[in-house]
Amino acid sequence: MSTAGSVIATLDPQVERMLESFLRSGLRKDDITIKEEREHTMDLTHFFVKAELIPVICQDERNGEVLMLGYANEQALRLTMETGTAWFFSRSREKLWNKGETSGNFIMVSRILSDCDDDTLIYRGIPKGPVCHTGNQTCFFTELWHKEDAK
Repeated sequence: MSTAGSVIATLDPQVERMLESFLRSGLRKDDITIKEEREHTMDLTHFFVKAELIPVICQDERNGEVLMLGYANEQALRLTMETGTAWFFSRSREKLWNKGETSGNFIMVSRILSDCDDDTLIYRGIPKGPVCHTGNQTCFFTELWHKEDAK
């Protein structure tokens, strides 16, 4: 049994590990809310009709900067909605992962947007440190090309 904020819930082991990671990263229990499973859970299956994994763009809600791109399955999307932190499915490791679980650099998601085809999402939120594994604030820091001004 864990207490997070003002909500008391029995947590599954994966969520318990995530809560411990939050606390190790310097977040306080008052900063975290674990929501109980809702009676009427939202049907998310229509996002995964075309593919089991869909792209998720993470965007800083303060300035609109694109932070990273990941992929989510239905469980990762549901965990993001339940915990308020960005969850993905790692294609290389073939498992769920919570961004910041090991580094402490969580993305605190406040809003999820879907595109017009319901096959790509945006997690809007505030990063709690550098997002890229290289230590950069964003994963998009290498300029590939830009058009020179026409004169």
